[in-house]
Amino acid sequence: MDEASDEEFLPPDNDSSLEQDEPEGGVRKQHMVSAAEVMEPTASDGVNIVRACMSKNRFKTLMSCLRFDDKSTRSARRAKDAFAPFRDMWDQFTANLDQYYIAGPLLAIDKQLIPFRGRCNFLQYLPSKPDRYGIKIVWVCHCFPLLGIPYLGRALGRQVNLGRNTALQLAQLFFKSGRYITCDNYFTILELAAGCLKNSLTVVGTVRTNKRFLPAPFQKKRGLAVHSSEFSYGARATLVNYQGKKNKNTVVLSSMHDEGIFEEGAPKRKPEIILFYTSTKRAVDAMVKMAHVYTTKQVTKRWPKVMFANEKYGSAWAHDVFERIFTFFLL
Repeated sequence: MDEASDEEFLPPDNDSSLEQDEPEGGVRKQHMVSAAEVMEPTASDGVNIVRACMSKNRFKTLMSCLRFDDKSTRSARRAKDAFAPFRDMWDQFTANLDQYYIAGPLLAIDKQLIPFRGRCNFLQYLPSKPDRYGIKIVWVCHCFPLLGIPYLGRALGRQVNLGRNTALQLAQLFFKSGRYITCDNYFTILELAAGCLKNSLTVVGTVRTNKRFLPAPFQKKRGLAVHSSEFSYGARATLVNYQGKKNKNTVVLSSMHDEGIFEEGAPKRKPEIILFYTSTKRAVDAMVKMAHVYTTKQVTKRWPKVMFANEKYGSAWAHDVFERIFTFFLL
């Protein structure tokens, strides 16, 4: 298969359609701004389209009354599902993603951390993420979100191979479609590649060097010359160990490639498996970047409103999806 370009997963640099389709406040990057500032006619950062839609008091009233479920039955539903206050809205959102969007051949699975520090039973701490504290969502994306699963903590007890099980659950939507999935070392194990291969999907992903199924040489961080590689071929997948730096190696598993091909004429001699992974892993990162850049969220202590802001403004591609769901909030 031809190598995919990075631009396939990123929005154009000068795409004026984003400014036309997204709310003007998102284009102006007005997040964490009070309603008084946004709707002040004399303010330099006042947004005319917001004042044209409704008055400041009307907007404050709607935001204070904004709920996404039936409060009278919330306690009973919450006993079985920690995500109950936002479950109905989330299910409608993900169902419309499947209805309105057709995925391309290249998919990526990765995590998004929605920044939040209020009270929430399934709050996550991920030191590798810029925001560190928040609500974790695992997405499968192409150029746009296709399906997401929120992490709800240990509501069902301690789970084994949570990353693999979540990835398989996301991949079920595309079984028997012949697509290619890219994921990082949180998800990638041999069982994931085998399970997807049985359903006509291929997986390319980095692997942690402490995994038991790896050959002993692949578990060492040094031992190879810099910019050299070694391969291990199996019936279900191919492993490559690339020594990018003196004390840092990268192990990638692929059920798509069956031979070791290198980058032609390049001094670093990266294997084709490495090049494919680096060129297709950015789909979720692009969506998360849009969530940070175009968000118009306000300060709140309620996590369902944070989820609402992330859904509505976090994906500039999902405007048509929300049009049917959220119109009633303005009535």
